[in-house]
Amino acid sequence: MKIARIVLSLSLALIVLLGLALTASAAGPAGTWATGIQVQNQADKNSGQNATVTFRFYWKVGACPSGCPTAGEPELTWTDPTPIAAGKSKVYYVPNAIPGLRENFVGSAVVTSEGAPIAAILNTARVTGTGEMARIGSAIGVSEEGGLMPSPMLYAPYLRKAYYGYNSYIAVQNTSNSAADVSVMYYNNTGALLDTETANIPAFSNQIFYQDQNGNLPAGFYGSAVIDGNGTPLAAVVNNAAEGNDAVVTTSGFESYNAFTGGATKVFVPKMTVNYYDYQSGLSIQNIGNAATSVQVEFKFGANTYTKTSAAPVQPNTAWSIFLANEAASGIPNGTAGSGSATITALDGQPIVVLVSERNDATGFSVVWNGFADGSGTSSILFPKFDRAYYDYNGGIQIQNIGTQSCEICATWSPVSGTDVNACQGPVAPGASVFWFGPNVTGLLDNFHGSVVVFSDNGEPLAGVYTSRNDILAGDTYSAYNGITQ
Repeated sequence: MKIARIVLSLSLALIVLLGLALTASAAGPAGTWATGIQVQNQADKNSGQNATVTFRFYWKVGACPSGCPTAGEPELTWTDPTPIAAGKSKVYYVPNAIPGLRENFVGSAVVTSEGAPIAAILNTARVTGTGEMARIGSAIGVSEEGGLMPSPMLYAPYLRKAYYGYNSYIAVQNTSNSAADVSVMYYNNTGALLDTETANIPAFSNQIFYQDQNGNLPAGFYGSAVIDGNGTPLAAVVNNAAEGNDAVVTTSGFESYNAFTGGATKVFVPKMTVNYYDYQSGLSIQNIGNAATSVQVEFKFGANTYTKTSAAPVQPNTAWSIFLANEAASGIPNGTAGSGSATITALDGQPIVVLVSERNDATGFSVVWNGFADGSGTSSILFPKFDRAYYDYNGGIQIQNIGTQSCEICATWSPVSGTDVNACQGPVAPGASVFWFGPNVTGLLDNFHGSVVVFSDNGEPLAGVYTSRNDILAGDTYSAYNGITQ
């Protein structure tokens, strides 16, 4: 029986077992943190292919306090005795769902499935207490069999140190079965190399690089990084965290994204906003090639198209940033309001990666997600997690047609248990997008918690992003993750 394997770098995943309160280490954002993992069985619901899921947990380098396993060996291996049914998903809130895992665990995980292919996401969240603001970020699992795959070179276009109250950290996981020598090279916004950090990471384990602990990076650093595994495939999650504890974006904001495994000369962005119920988006476009390139952005908002070209070529390792609500920066006329999509093209043939940010200064919400490289889309994409009025969380998905022909886009919502709900929109023109918000989906009931499969009717490739928010809790309850190609 073939076994599917997914790796998860549980960045700052301080586990709370049996309700015990923990305090984060001196590095990283303050508070008590825990991880949730949601696993989706990719098999067709009528196939009868159940997925038996096994988790292996590995300590971060230097984090194990005592009684430690041999380097590269797991702290714990646990198999769920209840398989996940075909087409369904299951939530594993690690403090409650994984018996035997020690409290204060911080590290990485490998999730394997026997019987059916799986997809997975992870949520990193602060466990709120008296006076603590909620904070949550999401990223997707890295699979060895498609979608986002491990790579010996990774790219992080959006890093901070004491930048308007924000600091970032990078959790880098070795996805191989032998130790890896890893280098993290930091570049400022002019493309100058500022510093290189190194680490030896045992098999399947991770190391966390905290930018605020790096004395060679200046205060106010706003730049990017290239992560080199020296031939060993890696996975990485980047978190950006504000320093404070108030329900405003400058102090409670918490953002997560997957490091990029490579770029393309054309990148698609399914979702972005401008003056939309106080939501504003920005772009960070990093040139990961070896020569400068001019970059053109084509925005689509409804029937309107706006184009902006970089004023000067973007240098290698440098990121060009655009705030959409600034007409001079984006080319989008002042007064434009709505949600749309974009296509970004490197005009001189260099590969680029694109990170999208979205924030709401009125609520304190802040998220980031990855643009989709040309050629990475598929006609079917997966979302392991979707909520409607579930513990006051509501989710939405925005799907972009990244093909060359118009298509109808359909979605199937599958609850953890219960009856599926189906909906379609279209025709959707190339480059355009459609949106479903949980409370507005006909037939989707409150307390829905499950997964979604989205597909085009004629095989056109799609890209999509999921966003979720809680309008009751104070703090940054806004999270996002990329749809997973199937």
